[in-house]
Amino acid sequence: MIKKNIILALCLCFVLFGCSSQKSEETNPETKEIINKIPEFEFPDSCFNRFFSKDEKDNVYFKAGKKLYKMDNHQKLSVVSDLLINNEYLIMYSQYYNNSIYLLLIKVNKNVYHQPGVAKINSDGTHFEYLFDVNTSDIINMFIYKDIIYFNPNTENKNLIGYSLEEPYNQIDSKHYSIFDERAKQIKEAFPDYPISFEQHTYKESIYMRHKNEDESFSIIQYDVENNKKIEYPLDQDIKEIWCIDLIDNRWFIRTDQAIYEYNIDFTVGKKIFSGNQLSTYTIYDQGNGTYNVH
Repeated sequence: MIKKNIILALCLCFVLFGCSSQKSEETNPETKEIINKIPEFEFPDSCFNRFFSKDEKDNVYFKAGKKLYKMDNHQKLSVVSDLLINNEYLIMYSQYYNNSIYLLLIKVNKNVYHQPGVAKINSDGTHFEYLFDVNTSDIINMFIYKDIIYFNPNTENKNLIGYSLEEPYNQIDSKHYSIFDERAKQIKEAFPDYPISFEQHTYKESIYMRHKNEDESFSIIQYDVENNKKIEYPLDQDIKEIWCIDLIDNRWFIRTDQAIYEYNIDFTVGKKIFSGNQLSTYTIYDQGNGTYNVH
């Protein structure tokens, strides 16, 4: 009798665990479907940031005016570096990566051609090290992904330019065109009804873009792909131009020609980080091409 009860108990356990396992397997396709509602792009969303990056301690790095800044969790600012280094190099873009801040520079002591190049410094601004020249100009964005630093040329139908960050810093062949155009194309193919104009970022189930209104003010459009729903968030009336909208965790950073703003994820609370003469520019002379401003 005892033996019979043991056998019945084992059979019952088998049935219970078997059903549980089957139920778990049945939920997997649903889970995958939810995860894949936003298509997986080869480059993560952080690669689309133009001016802002962060380290492992959630310090945010950005350039404004004539300085490169670090902002900590308490929104305390400290200067990492002047943008003009040793009267020889001018920082154009910066990205934190793997315990260093990588810099796209131009050499400003040349009379005719400002050679772009890559350098790195520590997060406290020490130990400047020039790494290599870059064989292109007119770059509108740089980002780092899987130990490769990419440059997005300001030219249609031109491939991204990449360099390995491991010595000897070889140039990498890239099959990708502009990552902005490429992402927009992928979204359009996945969601034909999506009214794309200028896509900037994806976040969870939504895609965000900037929008200029008839009265010259700006809004952010949130398009919910799952529910086919559009929400418009009016921005500060002082914002008359947007250079970029960058996403760091749950914070939006908006850079304009007059100020830098930080907003929470639903754009209900915003504030200026920088404004006025703090966004002054360098004027660089290029023989034969006149002068141009570097922001």
